[in-house]
Amino acid sequence: MTLGLPDLLICDHNHKFHFVELKYARFNKVKLSPQQVSWISLHEKASVWILVKSLQGLHLYRAEQVIRLKEEGIKLEPHYFCPEPYDWVKIFDLLLYKKSHTILNNIN
Repeated sequence: MTLGLPDLLICDHNHKFHFVELKYARFNKVKLSPQQVSWISLHEKASVWILVKSLQGLHLYRAEQVIRLKEEGIKLEPHYFCPEPYDWVKIFDLLLYKKSHTILNNIN
């Protein structure tokens, strides 16, 4: 295993890879190791995401937000937020770049 490598590797129907780091936030803090921040930052132009579960719901962040996410926690505005019940179709559409959802930003 490589230090910092995200938890999920998804291969879509077009054989494109997508990486997702899974986190749980207690209060506002999101624990990201220096290796995770480094790996995500290094690959921020790829399809790399951080999905954070909190008591409020699911917060989806783009790779380029990783440093601010580590500093600010879930106070940082996510690319997408979804309270329960989770809209997994919309979340996966965002992760996999479906055109109908690429402009969504905090819309339920």
